[in-house]
Amino acid sequence: CLGKMEDVQKGGRTVVFVSHNESAIRRLCTRGALLEYGALVYLGATDATFADYRRRLAGASPAPGVRIHGSSLARIERAVLLLNDQPAVAIPAGTPFDIAVSFRVFADTAACPEFVLRDENHLPIGFCSLGLLDLWPPAMKSGSWEARVRFAPGSLAAGNYSMDLMLAEPDVRFLDYLEAALQFSVLQAPIGARGWVFSQRRGQGAVLLAPLSVHGPEPVNGQARNRCRTGEGQPEAGFLAGTKG
Repeated sequence: CLGKMEDVQKGGRTVVFVSHNESAIRRLCTRGALLEYGALVYLGATDATFADYRRRLAGASPAPGVRIHGSSLARIERAVLLLNDQPAVAIPAGTPFDIAVSFRVFADTAACPEFVLRDENHLPIGFCSLGLLDLWPPAMKSGSWEARVRFAPGSLAAGNYSMDLMLAEPDVRFLDYLEAALQFSVLQAPIGARGWVFSQRRGQGAVLLAPLSVHGPEPVNGQARNRCRTGEGQPEAGFLAGTKG
């Protein structure tokens, strides 16, 4: 795909490339445009644009519960993160947690809860749509509703996170969208015999990939074999929906 765009560029045509992939942007683009809440806040050389982007990240966190889209069909009224049935702002690494959402539907429609998990750089790292996963009814009657969803967070790195909450017609449009509706942190926990701590600050990402199995090491000549080491009992990587509330 990137090679095709480069070919188009070489033909003298202008390419507008939208991405969160910094290496791809640097490879393709000589100039960059930075958007914030849909507004252009910086325009300049690619290096300067990324420098301005990082200055903004270092200077502020997203305001909690900013409504960036609304409609007359449905509205989120309250949301809380729960740990052991109690409101929480910090969770131990690998610990399941619940999101309780209260919302109102003003007209019969397909109002489905959706979630976007963001790391401390505000980049999306996880997504869940109860409708797309067939965990939610295809249509909702008007009225006040509550839902509680349990998430298995997988192996999230220690650090700060935020979660966007949406009501949507799945894969069609948003009815309501609250950016950074919830903000919380994952606590540090040592991993393995070395006591290694997986943290966002290490620059190694926010989700630990846990192998299901490891074969080896084995000599190249194949004369001897090691037993297969399985990842049984280890947390699976990912951000998965649990049960519908």
